[in-house]
Amino acid sequence: MRRIVMSKQKSGLIKRILKDHFDGFWKLNAYRFPKSYQADIKETVEKAIRFGTTDLGCSRYECLGCEGTPKPVFVCFTCKSRFCHKCGKKYTDDWSDSQQEKIFDVPHRHMVFTIPKEYHNRIFYQTLLQINYQSLV
Repeated sequence: MRRIVMSKQKSGLIKRILKDHFDGFWKLNAYRFPKSYQADIKETVEKAIRFGTTDLGCSRYECLGCEGTPKPVFVCFTCKSRFCHKCGKKYTDDWSDSQQEKIFDVPHRHMVFTIPKEYHNRIFYQTLLQINYQSLV
């Protein structure tokens, strides 16, 4: 099967950067990642590079009711990776929409309690939570 690139636009900037520079980056920096992650990282980046091509599979649609010989339309499958610049955005948008549905539609305030880093010790966390609770009640 010949490879079909689906996008009528030029490949996105991130995809081009990955395609042009990932191999060189990987040769120089693979040792920085745990061995147990290296195969997954490489596979994920390669999927992101192949996004928008038939390499990941596609569906073919054509109208048999139209006169003449209409061109079939190919819809490529996505890589479904959160790392991918397109699939990851969709994943994030879907997650955000899901969270919006769970949030009560009422006025609310967001408060952040912080402490100096000298007190970033697990011993103090329970006390900190109790003090925060008391200040709100």
